Amino acid sequence: MEKDPILMIKFIIVAMSLFLLYMLGVKIIGINSFLYSISQHGFSMVVSPEASFLARLKFLVVGIFFGYAELLYILIQFWIVKSLIPPLKIPFNFYKKLLFYPFGFINKQFTGFSLLTDSKKKFQGLTLQTKKRTVQIPNPFRGILVIGGPGAGKSESFAVPFIRELAQKKFSGICYDFKYPALANDIELFYSDSGIKHYVLNFNDSLKSHRCNPLNPKYLPHSAYAREYASAITKNLMKESIKKEDFWSRSATDLLTACIWFLKKEYPKYCDLPHTLALIATNHTDLIALLSSNSETKAMILSLATALESEANSQLAGVVGSLQGAVAQINTPEFMYILGGEDFDLNINNPDNPIVLTVGNNPSIATTLAPLCSLIISVAAKQLNQPHKHHSFVLLDEFPTVFINDIQTLPNTGRSNKIASMFFCQDLSQLTDGYTKEKADVLFASCLNHFYGQVSSSHTADVLSKQFGKKDQYFESNNTSRHFLNPFKRNVGQSRSVQERDVFRNSVFMELPVGEFIGRVAESSEAYIHEKFLPVKRKKLAYQIDSQFKNQPDFVITDYYEKVRDEVNEIISLFKDEINKNESKQDRSRQMNPAPDNSSEEFSGINIIEDEETNSSAELEENERNFKFSSRSL
Repeated sequence: MEKDPILMIKFIIVAMSLFLLYMLGVKIIGINSFLYSISQHGFSMVVSPEASFLARLKFLVVGIFFGYAELLYILIQFWIVKSLIPPLKIPFNFYKKLLFYPFGFINKQFTGFSLLTDSKKKFQGLTLQTKKRTVQIPNPFRGILVIGGPGAGKSESFAVPFIRELAQKKFSGICYDFKYPALANDIELFYSDSGIKHYVLNFNDSLKSHRCNPLNPKYLPHSAYAREYASAITKNLMKESIKKEDFWSRSATDLLTACIWFLKKEYPKYCDLPHTLALIATNHTDLIALLSSNSETKAMILSLATALESEANSQLAGVVGSLQGAVAQINTPEFMYILGGEDFDLNINNPDNPIVLTVGNNPSIATTLAPLCSLIISVAAKQLNQPHKHHSFVLLDEFPTVFINDIQTLPNTGRSNKIASMFFCQDLSQLTDGYTKEKADVLFASCLNHFYGQVSSSHTADVLSKQFGKKDQYFESNNTSRHFLNPFKRNVGQSRSVQERDVFRNSVFMELPVGEFIGRVAESSEAYIHEKFLPVKRKKLAYQIDSQFKNQPDFVITDYYEKVRDEVNEIISLFKDEINKNESKQDRSRQMNPAPDNSSEEFSGINIIEDEETNSSAELEENERNFKFSSRSL
């Protein structure tokens, strides 16, 4: 009997629930019937022959409105049922997409029109997916710097998601892939449907690589460009010159600049790195004499030309020998074959033909390949950083492993030209070692989007901690003590204080798990972000990048290398022939015009010396003119 009231209550609850559900069902059916009847009446009036045009138009609008309202009401009912029966989620999503498709189509057309009229709405930033939410980078053109030690998750959490976003937004650009083909495969995968061609420079296998000529005359509008490109090579060959240039490194840069500019002016069809290095490998006296035949290149190596004229062979041999020894490590048939052709243009963000270029390195020979990678990236960056061109990116993975002149200013100068600069490094000490402290500080300050993962250096952790400043933290402490005369009496005290504490202690950056990063995003309302970033789920590339290249025999590389050497030797031989020919003319001229009688030596000695100097200078000018004419005909 005690349980009867409980059973009665349960019965009442069940009965009321059934009644409410019944009433709800009746109400739903009633609303559906109401909407259906109005829409049906509207459409019936539209087809009625007695109705006027305005009446038909009015009832057409009414019929469409209430008919769509009924479909929306069914969607709400569908959503309730889907919540109770999860397998209905798929048909619910299909019905929802079908119902809202007209609005999506109209919105797409309107958005497309607005993109044409307002270029500022063309790019909406990059997005990164975290465990809890989506992080938006509104303006990647203000530079992105990602710092994290080995295994921190830089590539999977940032590099690959960036590549996916850039491909979706059809960016052109250049990527430095330190562990080729790690990022090259992702670029090939994501850009396969973008309509933008992907090229790779694979220094590990010359026959499985595209070819390019970074010293093409079109990239050398004046001699300052030749010096920039020569400096990119010598500073990566002579790392000590990055911090402080001495006489030998400056002279080596001058000599390399002169060789590049000489080929550009006298032999433009031979103006490439293979011919330049082959020219440097020739006899040092012949090389300086050849470069002295052009007034511009002679001015570049004036100290060496003076040393040759004064027969200071030891100084001359020291400068030329230091450069020859430095470039010997990159002057190999395999490397020169890649840099001697031209499968694509380094004008990467050409609006008419935008491309993506991956420059591959190899950790095993990273130091050897650094000069070549630096040269290509330097040339491409100068072509990128120009106004009114396609939006582009520069993504440098482990970028302290390659020195690029003035790369620290690219985020500032490239922002207005729509260049998204993205730099990845392991530690600030690595950045300082590769670029000096001054350049590292400039680069750190130039990038306004920062993301920091786990680091192992306490110095780097201190610097990163200071980036977020301090915050006021409230502290409260309670003390209880016994009275010394009355042990049953207690003294209770309470103290409150506000103290400054680091937002993130330095130890936090040394303990971050894989994929978890702390950062600050430019043009964001958030003071900072602290999230675990998720890797991109992607399918594996269905083919190998190497498979797109035709199989060629190995002797193609050696044949090209020998051909370059023969062409440079021909240039030297032609120059020597002209010199010998002019010397023969001078000898015949002396025989036909013997020296005057010594009896008048006292009065005419000075005139004889002046005549000889005049003749020798005239002969030298004639030699230069003859050599230039013959070199151009060659």
